[in-house]
Amino acid sequence: MDEGDRAVRNLTLFVDLGRAPTVADVAAAAGSTTAEVGASWHRLHDALALVLQPDTTELRMANPFSAVATPYRVGRIETTCAECADSIVCEVVGQRPDDGELLLHCLVPAARW
Repeated sequence: MDEGDRAVRNLTLFVDLGRAPTVADVAAAAGSTTAEVGASWHRLHDALALVLQPDTTELRMANPFSAVATPYRVGRIETTCAECADSIVCEVVGQRPDDGELLLHCLVPAARW
């Protein structure tokens, strides 16, 4: 990933809009064209830095946000342990979970979620 793609990824923010940004949103923020941002998003997708909907330039996910419904909420994470099924609840404070003992392990790349 080059610096230009990194800059585009850093502008791909759900928080500011309250939704997944479009190519046009990021192009406007970057002072770029939609074609350039779309090409950058495809390179970022290939580098596993974000996930696009199949065969489009529409975002599916840019960690930690998802453009499609999931059982997880950002800010307060409520889930269960895949191993023992115990309930797990943690708050995200300062971009980190409040429980430093928690560990997330993904067995497949985000593009295959």
